[in-house]
Amino acid sequence: FGEALKLLAERTGVKLERTDTRVQGEKNRLLSVMELASQYYHQALLRSPKAEVARNYLSARGIDGAFIDEFHIGYALPDFEHLTPFLLSRKYTANEIVQVGLALKKDQGYGFFDRFRNRVMIPIRNVHGAVIGFGGRTLDDTAPGPKYINSPQTTLYDKGRTVFGLDRAKQAIRRADSVILVEGYMDFFAIYSSGMQNVVATSGTALTVDQIRLVKRFTPHFLFCFDADAAGGQATMRGIELALKEGIDVRIVEL
Repeated sequence: FGEALKLLAERTGVKLERTDTRVQGEKNRLLSVMELASQYYHQALLRSPKAEVARNYLSARGIDGAFIDEFHIGYALPDFEHLTPFLLSRKYTANEIVQVGLALKKDQGYGFFDRFRNRVMIPIRNVHGAVIGFGGRTLDDTAPGPKYINSPQTTLYDKGRTVFGLDRAKQAIRRADSVILVEGYMDFFAIYSSGMQNVVATSGTALTVDQIRLVKRFTPHFLFCFDADAAGGQATMRGIELALKEGIDVRIVEL
């Protein structure tokens, strides 16, 4: 296999890169932490009495049980120490849990606490479907702090290189030969659940060249459908400028 791979690479001009098996093993272990956390949050949403407020919120947003299962939507319990002790009990180290952005070290004394609390948890997956981060949506819009908290920059998750929903939408994008770009998770869910599954979200970040190039692998036809406010308008103009430089055919969806 190795000789055949090398021969084909030479014929097609592809540069082969050797993978450090130790580094790859560490990455796979971190991915397994994220997958287990996703399952934990999902079961908390489905089963915990404390998650009733989250279930009501999702129902009000038109997100039903089948959709919750498809996207493995979950809930972070309000306790400071819930997910972290569970992951530690499954033989993951505190350093690994912190490394993927699921826990924080206490300022005083020894110990760690959960980063996400009392939030609807939306798994963020890479193009291959592996969980690499989370978006946590607050259930109290009047509470201080941001409406959404995303996972921090980690060895797995780079916000500027990640396109939410692409793992699910890529086949529909190929079939339609076009992609609808929206800003947020809920925008994505609203369009995807309506039957237009050729949609992805920038997760609230300004569209980057890396995101454009990733989506361009599936279609060169972009339909911008960002928020119809001043910030959304500015984001659209910036995104259009970058997209045109990458040879993208651009359209704007006006609601």
